[in-house]
Amino acid sequence: MNENVSFESEVMYPKSLPNSQCAFILGVLSVFFTVSTIIVGVILAIFAIIKANSAIKTYRSAPNEFFQSDFHYANTGKILGWVSIGLAIALTIFVIILLIIDSLDLISHFVHILKLS
Repeated sequence: MNENVSFESEVMYPKSLPNSQCAFILGVLSVFFTVSTIIVGVILAIFAIIKANSAIKTYRSAPNEFFQSDFHYANTGKILGWVSIGLAIALTIFVIILLIIDSLDLISHFVHILKLS
């Protein structure tokens, strides 16, 4: 008697989620560069959000195929990207306010000089 035994069910091990660690690294770098150079930080933040959205979409299509920790990396990268964009907006508004205050001080100084003449 010849029986063919086949094991159809293979054990699936989780694999690494594409773009998750890239999104996390870009998110961290975006916060750092937003504080030092706003433009570079915003560009990195946009890339972090794009990569994170891609990774999250891939994870949600088949959550059992990927490590859950990689999903958290992608989600953290997305959050850091948005934090970086918010920080960039706040810093830009702060700089504009400082420039307005400085220009008003300059104008009042110029008016004072004209009054003395």
